[in-house]
Amino acid sequence: MPRQRGDEDYQIRLGQVLRSRDVARLRAFLEANAARYGGARQVEEIRQKSDEEMAALMHRMIVVRNDLADLHPASRRWLFEHGMDSYGQGGGRRN
Repeated sequence: MPRQRGDEDYQIRLGQVLRSRDVARLRAFLEANAARYGGARQVEEIRQKSDEEMAALMHRMIVVRNDLADLHPASRRWLFEHGMDSYGQGGGRRN
């Protein structure tokens, strides 16, 4: 099934937010979209995440996007330095 125009717009805007590597901006973007499309529970889940959890989410989101390939090394390094597997293997955290 081809992506809808709204999905493309969302992906473009998300890419711009991720490229900024600003955790507060990512949180605001996700909260706004959760409020619009997901509901109060999703908004609250995002609000409950610590800054470190949001940073980890941001870096994991960056490494899976081909359009952000230039940011992959820095995000993989951040994940590694925080004990996380940037390749998504082994449950997320390294021992």
